[in-house]
Amino acid sequence: MDSRAVLYSILAILAWGLWGVLIKYATMKGMTGISVYIIASLAPLLVIPWLYILYKPRITLGYPVLIIVAAGVFGTLGYLFVIKALEKASAGAVIAMTSVYPAVTFLLSYLFLGEEADPKKILGVVFALTGIILLSLE
Repeated sequence: MDSRAVLYSILAILAWGLWGVLIKYATMKGMTGISVYIIASLAPLLVIPWLYILYKPRITLGYPVLIIVAAGVFGTLGYLFVIKALEKASAGAVIAMTSVYPAVTFLLSYLFLGEEADPKKILGVVFALTGIILLSLE
């Protein structure tokens, strides 16, 4: 794997780990999950101008934009459901349980995108799922 991909993956892991703790902390301090969701959803408005200035992306309208919007809707719903779960259970259990989503991505990528599913990858998913199940037990 490319070294920048590894770095970005590690940064994502750290950011998401901190995200789960901060969301749980906010709900422990009395904020409802919906309040947390609405306020946290405004955060991209702080990041988008910085990204635009830094990368100057060219965005063209077309079919891929609809796919990206659909991805955004599913990502947003997932985010909302995690916050609602964090209202009811420990951060460690919720984040561990919802970490099973890569297995869903793996399966759907195999079925719809034609990505390879060799025995090593399948075994990796099985081990990851086993670890997630063990972490989510309370």
